[in-house]
Amino acid sequence: MFGAILMASAAAWADDNPPPRDAAGPDSSLTVTLTPQQVASAELAVQPLEPATVTAECRAYGKIVDIHPLLELRAGYRAAQAEASVTEAARELARKNRDRLASLHRESIVATRELIQAEAQFAADSARAQAAAFKALEMREAAIQSFGEPLFKAATDPRSASFDALLARRRMLGMVSLPAECPPPQQGATLRLGPAGQGAPTQTAPLLAPAPRTDEQTQGETWFFTVETGRLRTGMRLDVRLLDPRSSRGGVSIPTSAVVWHGGSPWVYSDQGGGRFRRKPVGDHGEGGQGWLVSEGFRAGEPVVVRGAQMLLSEELRRAIPDEDDD
Repeated sequence: MFGAILMASAAAWADDNPPPRDAAGPDSSLTVTLTPQQVASAELAVQPLEPATVTAECRAYGKIVDIHPLLELRAGYRAAQAEASVTEAARELARKNRDRLASLHRESIVATRELIQAEAQFAADSARAQAAAFKALEMREAAIQSFGEPLFKAATDPRSASFDALLARRRMLGMVSLPAECPPPQQGATLRLGPAGQGAPTQTAPLLAPAPRTDEQTQGETWFFTVETGRLRTGMRLDVRLLDPRSSRGGVSIPTSAVVWHGGSPWVYSDQGGGRFRRKPVGDHGEGGQGWLVSEGFRAGEPVVVRGAQMLLSEELRRAIPDEDDD
């Protein structure tokens, strides 16, 4: 209904200000020509495009990961470490006692039976210490299989500020699953992300480390990252963009106010001068700041309509409808 109102408004405005006939040419169907009076009454605003660096983006999907399994693995590992320390201390005490009795036995001060008992105690304590050490090692290996060594190392480091931020929920742990067409990422590469289905991703986060397991739904290469909590919650699905700085190139930033949609595609009206406005398609683009980043089809300094573009589209479409009096 809103589009119908705009069309009706454009038609009434055009009836009061009859336009000159568009010049013939290959792009005449995408061009609107207005008189100076029409431009003034439409209150169009034109702005030159700012140069920008365009970095290729790979679209992916992610989720906020529950860290409780990691905390349970950490607790089990710490308990196994404590048990290993206790059994190692017992083994060392048994060794010292055996060595003492062995020295006394050589001087015929203690009976052979006592030395045999000390050696048996040392052997038993050594076996328990070895079993406890193996258990701690197995707990560590199980954690690494689930979360990877860098993340588990941070979890068990009492001085890790990054993991403290996860515990305090200042930051959240996320996992991104990259489709096959994405270039191989590098640790520290930048992600842009946001809750799935809630518009263009706005938060940024660096890749932390490869994740050992893939996502069951996407089956892509997976990486961990941490991100400021904000409105994110455990279990949330995310829309993610992976920025590839190796493919950076020059381009322009198109203000979002300049974009109009027609036929399911985005367009921008470029001011050609002399009251002529040409509708140009916006191809592959990324979002950045308050605009769309585009590397092709536009040049820095090119004047585009940032207010009144919808009115121009309505007028263009109105002119495309044949008059009933035309034969």
